Amino acid sequence: MFLFTAIMLLPFGFSELSEQKIYTSSVTLIPVVQLLTILIFDATLVYFLLIISLRNLKATTVSTYMNFLPVFTSVLAVIGGQELFTLNKLLAIVLVISGVTLVTRSNKKVE
Repeated sequence: MFLFTAIMLLPFGFSELSEQKIYTSSVTLIPVVQLLTILIFDATLVYFLLIISLRNLKATTVSTYMNFLPVFTSVLAVIGGQELFTLNKLLAIVLVISGVTLVTRSNKKVE
């Protein structure tokens, strides 16, 4: 899914790759280590833990936590000063919470 998205977005961002500091010769080791940390721990480890958690929890519980990850990420980015809290973020948070609530309630009615 993420590979497909990356391939689809590549034509739009390819022209800007040469302007990114991490792809120039002036890059230091710190941004490379930070990027590798994000790729290894935040992306890969989370999906391995997802598989393990599906063995021990119900799928609805795991999917609820996975759907809340963007909300937690946005809130932590705002608290950390990396992002500004905008109306778009508020709308996204409301949509995620209402979607999770809708799916959880409809699952309870089916059971």
